[in-house]
Amino acid sequence: MFIKSRRLAVLAAASTLVAASASQLSVTQAQARSVAPGFAVDESFATGFMPDNGIGPVGVAADGSDIWVGDYAAGELYRFGPNGGLANQSTRVTANPIRARLAGLTFGRDGRLYAALQDTGKVVELSKADGRVLRTVADGLPNATGLATDPLTGDLFVTQPGSAPGVKRIKNLSPGSVAVKTWYTNAAPPGQNGNEVDGISFGRDGAMYLSSSTQIFRVEGTNKASPARTSAVASVQNGDGIAVAAGKIASQPPYLLANRTDGTITKIDLTDAPPHKQTDIVTGGSRGDFATVGNDGCLYATQSDSVIKLTEPCDLEPPFCEGADGAPLRHGDRNPMSGSVACETAVFGSVATTSKTRALTGGYATRLSNVMTGDLAGGAAIHGCRTTKAGGTFSASKPCLRANNLNRGLAFEFNATLGLLGEMITVGEDPSVANVAARPFTTNATGVATGLNADQVDGKHASELGPSDIRVANQSSAAVSVPACTGTSLSACPELLRRTLGAGNWLVQAKLAIDNNANIDASPNNRCGLVQGTTELDKSAQLAGPQRLDRREQRARLAHGGRQRRGWWHERQPALHRAGGREPAD
Repeated sequence: MFIKSRRLAVLAAASTLVAASASQLSVTQAQARSVAPGFAVDESFATGFMPDNGIGPVGVAADGSDIWVGDYAAGELYRFGPNGGLANQSTRVTANPIRARLAGLTFGRDGRLYAALQDTGKVVELSKADGRVLRTVADGLPNATGLATDPLTGDLFVTQPGSAPGVKRIKNLSPGSVAVKTWYTNAAPPGQNGNEVDGISFGRDGAMYLSSSTQIFRVEGTNKASPARTSAVASVQNGDGIAVAAGKIASQPPYLLANRTDGTITKIDLTDAPPHKQTDIVTGGSRGDFATVGNDGCLYATQSDSVIKLTEPCDLEPPFCEGADGAPLRHGDRNPMSGSVACETAVFGSVATTSKTRALTGGYATRLSNVMTGDLAGGAAIHGCRTTKAGGTFSASKPCLRANNLNRGLAFEFNATLGLLGEMITVGEDPSVANVAARPFTTNATGVATGLNADQVDGKHASELGPSDIRVANQSSAAVSVPACTGTSLSACPELLRRTLGAGNWLVQAKLAIDNNANIDASPNNRCGLVQGTTELDKSAQLAGPQRLDRREQRARLAHGGRQRRGWWHERQPALHRAGGREPAD
């Protein structure tokens, strides 16, 4: 929508009658607007602008559900909610007009509002509170007109039709570190408006789309030092604003929309082979300049005295995947400020481990780290969701967090560098309350887990396990294989404690049982023999139950084939008497 400065001076000197006539013409054109089948337009989304020779609102940008509009001639900045409204005091942001031909608008990835000022050749940051210029980001940009933010790098790109044709790239937006370089040069000589690009927009993959009065171009490689490839997309007469439709593959948008200065909005179908099919979906409108895509996926296109909204279909692609408030990532704030993100955010990396000896310091596509230390230090991430069906991914219910290794490595791991507790699994609203009905986890892996140590088995603590908890696989004691052992206590027979007897033999799952009344083979290789019984032998090798035997009697029994020696009680009497009725310790 570039107009030479000399022409602007003539227009500024025109009579108010001419301006009024142009305004009336734009209203007449709007009344004659027609819409193609399958599409719908809200013609009165934002109205009440006073055009200057047919030019009113030009710059337009979306910030969540709000649409920000710059009045080119009046230098006013407006903010409209999702229902639109009138361009009046209630929607005006600027306390004082910006007297520099307010052209393109864009929101950066930092959530700040940037504007191209055509008369002064500057790109500035505007206050979202009162519209004043907060700072000059870059100057020396004659005819700065179209402005857009690259979703990959966050850099600003500004078009310069007219005397300085081309596209400039503005890197490092922080004060004191801004760098400006030429990114794209127009094909036409200066002063010839053939391929002097004006409108600019980005696809989600970072591809830049440029619009001139005759052509639409695609420029790839904004994440590189220089453009990778430039190609002509379609021949579109009087093109200006441009918008990109959303596709399943970011680099393959299904179509583009061009807002034209002749009152037409044209759809360029990219699903067929060039030359792509074009459909005029809106005709008979007033002068169209820039356009933007709202967070709702709808097109917002400027006209001479209004901003219209394409309400069907709303399947366009915002440059950033945004929530209801529209802005990209904000530091130290909720993202989005309200509502929720409407599309899946995917991060793909091709990152090698930095070194074999430093596997924990590299090799990840993303990294979250909270560097705060001390008693008040917080965590790195929390993932919340609202799924209600149990069963996980393969039961059509997504978990809040899923790790899937598509090769043979681990899916996830936990590591506590200095702590003594690796993880906690809690179920229920109050983690301090035991939840007996809940299971900590379930698995289809039936292999042996190594390194586990539990304080409960089947809901019982080890101290609660008794003879009734002993389970056997077969009630026959025949052919019991007992490992060689020369000790006389369980502590001296570690192999026996570790042994799992095969099917058809005794299968001990809890404690080792010794029958008081059974004979024990006293041979050297069977002195820790296993027999059926109900009286258990504790870690001290003492028998618990009605008959308590000390170690000497156990050894005596083993020496006599398990039978009680004659005169044993009498031999014990002197010792009991000396110990005051208590059995002396060994």
